[in-house]
Amino acid sequence: MLILLITLIYLLTTLATIFLLPHMSVPILLFSLYVLPLIINFIGYKLKQLKCKTFLTFLLPTMSLLGYLVFAYVTVKSGTWTNFVNINTFSNSDMSVKVGMNLLSVSQLVFVTLLFYVVSLTTHFINKKISVNKGAKYA
Repeated sequence: MLILLITLIYLLTTLATIFLLPHMSVPILLFSLYVLPLIINFIGYKLKQLKCKTFLTFLLPTMSLLGYLVFAYVTVKSGTWTNFVNINTFSNSDMSVKVGMNLLSVSQLVFVTLLFYVVSLTTHFINKKISVNKGAKYA
């Protein structure tokens, strides 16, 4: 049941991000693409029983990655991403902001994959270590 709920949350957040992209600022987009999936994964991981946590360690980042791929594919193919880049790329004498043109580049996909899986695996191993140490008594 939890997995179905998380799937629905990913579907809704991906669709919302696609449709709201023209009205988003860069920080809000970064939050919805990178931080929000990590929060969803962490909550989903913490809510599940111990015996299923190893399975979730790989399933949740896979779902995050699929949400990212759907977002990237739809926005790049529809031209929405190009419009977003044009609106949010600027430069002046004090600072410049450059948004990458290709969400599906190999470097971007490697970054997103590593981000989701490394955080998930780290959470799993820390949680495992804490649960092992929780039962130990110190004299």
